[in-house]
Amino acid sequence: MTLPTSPRSGVRTVAAAALIVEIAIHGALAPDHLHEIPYIGAGFVLASVLLTAALLAIVVAPRRALGWQAGTALCIGMAVLFVVSRTVGLPAYDEAWTSDAGLGLAALPPELVFVWCAWTVGPLFGPRTGFARLHAWRPPNSSPATSPRSGIPSPSTRSGRPTTRW
Repeated sequence: MTLPTSPRSGVRTVAAAALIVEIAIHGALAPDHLHEIPYIGAGFVLASVLLTAALLAIVVAPRRALGWQAGTALCIGMAVLFVVSRTVGLPAYDEAWTSDAGLGLAALPPELVFVWCAWTVGPLFGPRTGFARLHAWRPPNSSPATSPRSGIPSPSTRSGRPTTRW
């Protein structure tokens, strides 16, 4: 899905910075976790790769929803897994809240910041309803003088003189 307008560059910059911090934290923690518990370390490596893909998507194609949605899903998923690993625990993995020199806790604010940035851009992704959807949609290569649904010239332009449409 393409956004009707490009997300504000300030929001995109903050979101990109949050993802860079996330990539740095997860990249720094991956080697230790790979050594201790391989499946957790593999998750950190996978998270770093997917975060990098989301970062590239919002930088290269900010008008596409996929990068924002993927980044949001990753950030929410990582935050939930962090809390679960510290409360209920994961198989063969039980850590304290401040283990890993507190980097786990430090990863939570950038995740929240990215989700907030995506949320502020989010209404541009959502489905439009009613009047706004009907008048915002146009077939490819059409002009405002054509009907939004069929590409047929609208009644206001058929006769060459404007008419009022109720």
